[in-house]
Amino acid sequence: MTKHGTFIISLDFELFWGIFDKADISKRIHYFDNTLAVIPDVLKLFESYNIQATWASVGFLFFNDMTDLKKHLPDRIPHYTNKKLSAYHYINTLYDDKYEKYHFAPDLIRQILQTNGQEIGSHTLSHYYCLAEGQNIEDFEADLKQHVAVAKRFGIKLKSLVFPRNQYNQAYEAVLLKYSVEYIRTNPDVWFWDTTKKETLLTKIFRTADAYIPLHNNLFTLENTDYNKSQIIKIPASRFFRPLSPYKILNKIRLNRIKNEMTRAAKQKKIYHLWWHPHNFGQNPEKSLKELTELLQHYHVLHKKYRFRSRKMSNLL
Repeated sequence: MTKHGTFIISLDFELFWGIFDKADISKRIHYFDNTLAVIPDVLKLFESYNIQATWASVGFLFFNDMTDLKKHLPDRIPHYTNKKLSAYHYINTLYDDKYEKYHFAPDLIRQILQTNGQEIGSHTLSHYYCLAEGQNIEDFEADLKQHVAVAKRFGIKLKSLVFPRNQYNQAYEAVLLKYSVEYIRTNPDVWFWDTTKKETLLTKIFRTADAYIPLHNNLFTLENTDYNKSQIIKIPASRFFRPLSPYKILNKIRLNRIKNEMTRAAKQKKIYHLWWHPHNFGQNPEKSLKELTELLQHYHVLHKKYRFRSRKMSNLL
């Protein structure tokens, strides 16, 4: 058991690459303008409260524009049975230059790097779906290899990875180790977070309900992470910091739930892993930042009282 409880934050930094297969960019302008504006505020809060965090970033965000991206395509691209899942299909059929700023963010990548305690991890190059029908391990390796290469342009050595849509594929761990990625976020060990099975209405209901009602034990210890320096360190997610609800009472329950879990982790010297997407703050950035501030203030209290510590994924050990 660790000497102190540990608070891990990981963020899936995607911009529109995270929902290109589900949404129309022309209807999300305000949402992503808010997202771009709120990220520097989140960084300021992290620095103010001495919070370390892992920003698992889609590799396409590192490029300056579409011309730059197309000069650095991987050797092979995923051949999903469903073409709509492919970022490359989107690029060739739907991408519009007038929405460029919602697809590329090299300046934000640099700002994250310049903020104390922050880590840039991988969310794959192209928001790659590791369990989608049609793709294979060779496609995945080409994707990761190219993300490692583009990260080097920023002086980044990728050590951590979060699978897009949480599609953890154990068979791909050898590829991760080949490219020196040693830390991954995995799903909670509970049936309704099992992404190897088809998502159903029931799993969606349970995932939502879990934000408000205790449905599983989401604290863990170092021993639960399969700690072994010769293999991948799997860091289970504890809680998705869900976007604000229209109902104040649900927001209060949800926030208190997270704070109570943080307290238990601090007291029991366990690990608590909170995650979200920066664009989850896009709907209501001011209230979202207020909630985040409340959580970080609570962390500060736990840090002083129980020596609860903040760690990024690659600094867990």
